[in-house]
Amino acid sequence: MEMNHENRRFARYEVPAIIYAPDLTSLCIVPIDISGGGFKAMLDKEFKFDGAVACEFHVFGEVFENCRIRVAWTKSIETAPSSFLIGFAIERYDDENRLQDAIKGLNHLMENG
Repeated sequence: MEMNHENRRFARYEVPAIIYAPDLTSLCIVPIDISGGGFKAMLDKEFKFDGAVACEFHVFGEVFENCRIRVAWTKSIETAPSSFLIGFAIERYDDENRLQDAIKGLNHLMENG
């Protein structure tokens, strides 16, 4: 489902994806929504670091390696103690258009079967 409530470069979608960022967490990050420019996730700790960390995206059967993400914003969740919504910005990846196309393709498949 497309979520384009804000003026963004890329539309955000609620599609299944997995992000591996071993320098950030040993767990897989499953975003709430994702776009070619970033993603939002709920995590059990607040991350505060300067710069970007390496990661790998898995979206719609495609793997996007050599990516780097940084924390763009963090918000505590009052109704869920020790939980945080964290916005991540994608600093670098191999093919911006291919990632956005994979996200759109998966969204289309989910909406239309």
